[in-house]
Amino acid sequence: MLKPIGFLVFLETYIWLQISEC
Repeated sequence: MLKPIGFLVFLETYIWLQISEC
């Protein structure tokens, strides 16, 4: 199953924001 690149980018950005908040 290939996931849309946009979804992967969104996930990476979300994780980045979570780490940045810490």
